[in-house]
Amino acid sequence: MKHLLLLILCIIGTFPLQAQYNEGLDLSFGNKGIATYGGFKEWESWEINDAVLQSDGKIVASTPMGIMRFLNNGKFDYLFGSGGISKPPLYYSDGSPVSLYSGFVTVQPDNKILVTGGVIPHNVLIIYRLLPNGKMDISFGKNGIFCDSSAGNCTGTDVILQPDGKIIVGAYESGSYQSILRFHNDGRPDSSFGLNGKIINKAAELWSLNKIELMPDGRIVALFKEFHVARYLSDGKLDTSFNHTGVAQAVPAPYSQSLALQSDGKVLVCGYTAFMTPGPFIIGRLNVDGTPDTSFAHVGYTHFTWDTGEYNKCFDVMVMPDDKILLGGRAGNIYTGQYNIAIVKANKDGSIDNSFGENGTLLSVPFGSDALGAGMNKFLLQKDLKILALGLSVNNTDPGSLATITRYETNGKTSIAETKSLKIGFSVFPNPSNGSFVLEASSSLSMTNATAKVYDLLGRTIYQKELTLSNQQASLHVNAPNGIYILEFSTAQGNISREKIEIRK
Repeated sequence: MKHLLLLILCIIGTFPLQAQYNEGLDLSFGNKGIATYGGFKEWESWEINDAVLQSDGKIVASTPMGIMRFLNNGKFDYLFGSGGISKPPLYYSDGSPVSLYSGFVTVQPDNKILVTGGVIPHNVLIIYRLLPNGKMDISFGKNGIFCDSSAGNCTGTDVILQPDGKIIVGAYESGSYQSILRFHNDGRPDSSFGLNGKIINKAAELWSLNKIELMPDGRIVALFKEFHVARYLSDGKLDTSFNHTGVAQAVPAPYSQSLALQSDGKVLVCGYTAFMTPGPFIIGRLNVDGTPDTSFAHVGYTHFTWDTGEYNKCFDVMVMPDDKILLGGRAGNIYTGQYNIAIVKANKDGSIDNSFGENGTLLSVPFGSDALGAGMNKFLLQKDLKILALGLSVNNTDPGSLATITRYETNGKTSIAETKSLKIGFSVFPNPSNGSFVLEASSSLSMTNATAKVYDLLGRTIYQKELTLSNQQASLHVNAPNGIYILEFSTAQGNISREKIEIRK
């Protein structure tokens, strides 16, 4: 019944989002706004599950193939680990190798890296620590590793740090119960927390990602299935001041994925539902006491969908410094068969922030029209407030997936930088147009051998013309899909200027 209620409300209250492709990219990052890695063997998955920023701005990312690091500009950091990847040899006590999957990461103030996850085939909880160079830190746990073989079927799903350096790990146990563990900085279980350093909440059954966050007073907020949130005191006991029981539901929907805390202590929870096509991004907000926040979209939750006509899945939520909200994941396109990186920005009250991107939204396709799909799992915010979206992309020629990072301008709008300090004078009109533009150049310019080129936002040339000007004007006829493009005007003297154009048929 509650899922039927959500379905009705989605139909009534959904914000339909218009598709706009590859706007907002920071073209100075990676390759025209996008950094990728992987694709060396078929079927290898390099999908970024989790990521964190170091204090120096480097990007640490966790993939099934190991922990990798990127520089602040999107270049791969080949000095990290072994050729840019850290996958230290892990062994059980009997000498058999351990294979970690779906790792989650955080970084200590000294840039040491903590990793948690589950292991194959025994599915026991493991935590290990890397030095800043990607090598194993043998001072942690036992030779760098804590491995909880007594927990049975237990998988780590998140790791965070307390201000005092203690380590909190979210996990789920046999029977899919939520588990929270706490460790001293050296990897020893903290016996002052729960029972010998661990609590198991059998009222909190896990459905998907068990995301955890820490409040300034040390209370722990954790997500589990169907948009339920549990809050714990700093000693591991349920906080009964939160909805009287310590547990509250933010949205009557099935697939909760991530949570974030606002500066005022309110809890944001995001996810999706599979009961609609197109399925919406879903976000709900709880007050500090665990009750629904009815100042948020009037009922405490709201929904966003895309006009691409296919399933959409929201995987992460991030609160900006001004308390505006970013939601990210993937949006399917029924017309192309692709999944695209999808981002929407909301105001604090749950309404669309139309000042961001294209009417509050962004869609990105890292491999253009040849891509099978792309999506993001994790947001990061850099010190200059540029936005990183980390996940995967898939190309037709490779059935595996690539680690993929896209970086966006703070306002979601692509800025066009001049390639030379000398700016030449030209204008283009009408803009937007249906593909037919008029380029007009300054009368002071020598227009012999002038050239016009049009690029898409991935830097690929889609149109080029040697210009013959009449009264300093030339006609351009660009046959391309609706979207944002870059018109570059250059002269034989080396003067170059660029302008953003839009095709709207």
